[in-house]
Amino acid sequence: MDDNLAWKIVYIAAIFSLIVMGFAYYFIAPRQSPYFSEKKTEKIAEFKDTRVSGRKEGKKVWEFFAKEGWTTNNQEINYLNNVSKGNMYIDGQLVVADLSAPRAKAFRRSDIVETFGPLTARVDLKKISTRRK
Repeated sequence: MDDNLAWKIVYIAAIFSLIVMGFAYYFIAPRQSPYFSEKKTEKIAEFKDTRVSGRKEGKKVWEFFAKEGWTTNNQEINYLNNVSKGNMYIDGQLVVADLSAPRAKAFRRSDIVETFGPLTARVDLKKISTRRK
C-alpha cells in the first residue's frame, strides 16, 4: 500500500506540473508571429518613400515616386501606393509627366503600367501615336 501511495503522488505531481506548464505556454506564447507564418507570402520586397523605375531593352520606360509598395516573388510586378511625380517614356522621350494616382501596378518586362483611382498627369500628345515601330 505504501508503494502505491508514493507512485500516486508522483503521477499527480507530474500531471499538475504539465498543466501548469501548459497554462504558462498558452499565456506566454505569441498569438501571431510576423516572422513565422504558415501562409505563403507573395511579397519578396517592400519599400517606402522610394523612386521606382522600369526599363525595357535598356531604355527607361517609366519612373515613379511611391509612398509605399512591394514586389512579387518572381519580381515581375511592382504594386505601388500613393504614386506621384511619375514619368513615362516612349523611345527615350518623355511623354507623360507629373503622373499621380492612388495605386499603380507596373510590369517588369514590358511597358505596361496600370493605374487605379483618380489620375492626374501632363501628356505630350505630339509624341504619342497609335502606330508602334
